[in-house]
Amino acid sequence: MKIAIVYDVMYPFELGGGEKRNWEVAARLVKRGHEVQLVSVQMWDGPAEFVKDGVRCVGVCRLKPGLSVRGKRSFWQPMYFARNLFAYLRRCDVDLIDCGNFPYLSCLAARAATLFSKTKLVVTWYEARGRRRWMEHRGPAIGVIAWLFELWISRLTSFNVSISRLTEVNARSFLGLKQMRVVPCGVDFEAVSAVAGVVAKENQVLYVGRLTRYKRVDVLMEAFARIAGGFPGHRLKIVGRGYERENLEALAARLGISGKTIFCEGLSEKDLHSEYARSRVFVLPSEQEGFGIVLVEAMAAGTPVIALKAPHSAADGLITHGVDGLLVANAEDMSVALGSIFADEVLRNKLAAAGRETARKYDWDGSVVPEVEKYYREVVGC
Repeated sequence: MKIAIVYDVMYPFELGGGEKRNWEVAARLVKRGHEVQLVSVQMWDGPAEFVKDGVRCVGVCRLKPGLSVRGKRSFWQPMYFARNLFAYLRRCDVDLIDCGNFPYLSCLAARAATLFSKTKLVVTWYEARGRRRWMEHRGPAIGVIAWLFELWISRLTSFNVSISRLTEVNARSFLGLKQMRVVPCGVDFEAVSAVAGVVAKENQVLYVGRLTRYKRVDVLMEAFARIAGGFPGHRLKIVGRGYERENLEALAARLGISGKTIFCEGLSEKDLHSEYARSRVFVLPSEQEGFGIVLVEAMAAGTPVIALKAPHSAADGLITHGVDGLLVANAEDMSVALGSIFADEVLRNKLAAAGRETARKYDWDGSVVPEVEKYYREVVGC
């Protein structure tokens, strides 16, 4: 098959879960004999196209500074990308286009480009918000407009993929979307778990992800500050970048944990695997998570995980509380969970062992990519 996977940003130039999923799926489909291209805004210097590990990476337009507002996509950025995306896809010879559901204008451009061809369109849903959540997120006026676009996107094609049960349930409930296949994100289990056997554990609490408000890194910092005095040899490492960095550094100072908190903008994949493996515990305090690849990666490294249990987070679909991880409601509960893992070696070992078995189920090559390939074949009819 000839496949184009569309998202406005691309891994590794942007390190989110959706971008990582697209890259892993593309690279593995190439190994399985397919022609795959990743299509996005050009986030790199040099030519607009290059090939890496057999994947053709295409930037349809250059990234324009100032198009993002406080870490969010502005209205103009999706319009700029969609216009150029349509021009590219209209002359693109592929069997199938898989387009991320957000930003919504990309999907409209992809659909328009397939109107007069036999190319099939799949929309991959990372989350479904509905009218109420959009209004809470962007205010009444813009929120309603965003919801109407979301509703429109849900009617573009019969072929829809959800990355989690949570997103599927929300899409059915908020949008009335009836036809949807759940194909989760994954982990390179062999690569991550191999590091766990050679890296020694250290007294480190790890967070990996964007530094944005909804990720609630402030909750993790407050929880760590509550118990830092009782565990003087422990540190907190925060890996990621985003508009909240300055505020979080100021919070660390107010909480008195600046000397125990390390900020790191980014790591290579190999170094990130090592950080997972050496950490005593991994924490995902996000209140909004479509899947949570970082949780599965930490589990594969044999590191116990803690996540915030929130209505808009898929974490409780990955973790069974007390079995392969811990789910908490707030900073106070999180501090108790951290203290328990620090102090109880039996609990640490239990959660780590069960977590590895959970992560094994999400191996890219073992289950996820074969399921993606199977679905693509059903859509194309081959």
